[in-house]
Amino acid sequence: MKASPDADEASSFEGKKGEKLSTFLWISDKKQWISQLVCEKENSVKKIWFYAIVQGIVIFFIVGGMTYALRGDFFFRYLSPIFGLAAAVLRFGTATLMKVLAPTLYDDPKKRKEEVATITKEVGD
Repeated sequence: MKASPDADEASSFEGKKGEKLSTFLWISDKKQWISQLVCEKENSVKKIWFYAIVQGIVIFFIVGGMTYALRGDFFFRYLSPIFGLAAAVLRFGTATLMKVLAPTLYDDPKKRKEEVATITKEVGD
């Protein structure tokens, strides 16, 4: 009983000048790249949620403090919960939209240079 379908491809190494082996390595690299991309995406969504919730709580207290100072009621006409929730939802929406439209906008340039250098080194070998 084989562990995975990849084991079948690796063991059948016959073909024109290692064609199957190079295809297997390319597929393996592609799978690793996709799994890394998925992990980064999950982490970025967690970051987006975290900052959206923090911003919503901060806006909640700012608006509540302003209404308390001006009207003497922290929940005057439910402004603080409304604006706090709106701030969190808008923050999450705009951050997600920016991640979709410009995924490399907030990437670290140093990390990108290291990735390019690694890929160039692998291609050169």
